[in-house]
Amino acid sequence: MEPYLIASSVLCVIAQRLVRVICAECRGRPFRRLRRWRGDLDGPDVPKAFRGRGCPACKGTGYRGRTVSYEMLPPMTDARGG
Repeated sequence: MEPYLIASSVLCVIAQRLVRVICAECRGRPFRRLRRWRGDLDGPDVPKAFRGRGCPACKGTGYRGRTVSYEMLPPMTDARGG
């Protein structure tokens, strides 16, 4: 296929990745080192970085299930509107 035909027929490009989900039953507090780095150990601006400690529900891994992270890239149109 010629390159000019590909560019005119692409509707959208999608990049995706599966990421692990932290187990809700054993999810612990944010990493202490990260909270200390931010300078706020217990305030409202504590970053949302948690860890799974491991439990029978997640079989000791700290993760349970996966979710998708994706990015959609529509094709760029040129300045002539085409």
